[in-house]
Amino acid sequence: MDRRPAGLEDVSTALVLASPMEPNGEAVCFEHLTAGGEPPAKALTVLFTDRPEHRAEQWRRHVGEFPETFVVLASQRPTTTPDGVEVELVDRPGDITGIGVAITEHLTSWPPADRTAFCLDSITAQLQYVEPGAAYQFLRTLTSHLADRNLVGHVHMNPAVHDRETIETFRTLFDGAIEVGEDGPTVTVD
Repeated sequence: MDRRPAGLEDVSTALVLASPMEPNGEAVCFEHLTAGGEPPAKALTVLFTDRPEHRAEQWRRHVGEFPETFVVLASQRPTTTPDGVEVELVDRPGDITGIGVAITEHLTSWPPADRTAFCLDSITAQLQYVEPGAAYQFLRTLTSHLADRNLVGHVHMNPAVHDRETIETFRTLFDGAIEVGEDGPTVTVD
């Protein structure tokens, strides 16, 4: 059974528009990562404002068992590293070259036949360190890599922080968008 929100069945890359305080945003994240109702064999998460152990707790709560390979690239040092999770520190959210290299190295080292999921949380945090044009180019390259490898992936953005024009500019990089509110997700697909 496909657990993704209705309308996103054919979308591999999505922009998840949700406030970090919105409880439905967390659920939508994991529903998209576990497309088809099964956890991926490989998962790569990039975190700028959250700790890796918190991501592991969220995964267990929403999905259960970790993927066979679960990598978290994080700008915050973990207080503990959960068994079954590989944590790699990234310098800072503004190091888009270093982050891009780390993402590419992981994704290209994994067999294409393995179901792989990707999450970047969040572009809002990254935009505090880099200009919108640089972030746009970074995400354009990233979404191209995800599409080339036929991966399920999404990037989080807090819509309360950005004007509609900025949101729409970044939204063009994805196959669809999921806007998460109190009443649940609304899916827009190109």
